[in-house]
Amino acid sequence: MNGGNLGGAILSSDRRTLLYHEFTVGDPAFYLTDMDSDDDPLALGRMITSAMSAQWAADDTVI
Repeated sequence: MNGGNLGGAILSSDRRTLLYHEFTVGDPAFYLTDMDSDDDPLALGRMITSAMSAQWAADDTVI
């Protein structure tokens, strides 16, 4: 993440993973971040490629 606007941040039910989005060139980019990491969690977000939306579903899966 390059200091963009963090939006829609929602923790998983076990509070170990953060799902959030930011906008890159006007399009949304969705990320999953492991909150158990000792490093800066927002610097380590993994992009969900080609996603136009994302949300938590049952069993802490992302749809």
